[in-house]
Amino acid sequence: VTVLTGIAKSLNTVAVDIVQRLTPEKAFDFAYNRLNLSTLVESRTVTKKDGSTEVQSDVNLSPMALGGLTDGVTVLDMAAAYSAFTNDGYYTEPILYTKVYSSTGELLLDNTPTKTEAMSSKTATYMIELLTNAVTNGTGSRAALGGGIEVGGKTGTTTSNNDRWFAGITPYYTGVVWFGYDRQQEITGVSTNPALYLWREVMGKVHQG
Repeated sequence: VTVLTGIAKSLNTVAVDIVQRLTPEKAFDFAYNRLNLSTLVESRTVTKKDGSTEVQSDVNLSPMALGGLTDGVTVLDMAAAYSAFTNDGYYTEPILYTKVYSSTGELLLDNTPTKTEAMSSKTATYMIELLTNAVTNGTGSRAALGGGIEVGGKTGTTTSNNDRWFAGITPYYTGVVWFGYDRQQEITGVSTNPALYLWREVMGKVHQG
């Protein structure tokens, strides 16, 4: 199948094939150094309770292709990474405020975010095409907002259904939802991806008017 179909249908075999061709090293470099997914682990040695040691690393086929990361990824990091696709390939450091003024109008803090080129404009355009197709013809169909607003995005599920994700983009905003428990356990009692539902509920209101 094509990459377009593979992403739309969440076909793991396609993801594995792509990372095999790229190599896990290049995939890790892009995710960590270009998209600033800060929790990724290049290599570390941990001591187990029985005194033995174990080397942990996300520079492998499974973590890079399927997302089984050592420490996972934060919602904030994921939102910032996806924002690069709709900002012409430029990654913008996520911030909580821009400027702080005194009561007299004096500028006290200037927190203007830094921007770096994460990928070419052409790559960003391809990614938008892949992600919008995943909503139009794939697993993210429930994220559609209507009203002529183009939506793209990717669903995510971990082993044993412990985590449900949706990372979505529009021409105006990027939003990411993770649904799960502080202590990992299976998500039950839901027939659809609850992250998709939450994303649509919030983003639908954000885009009104």
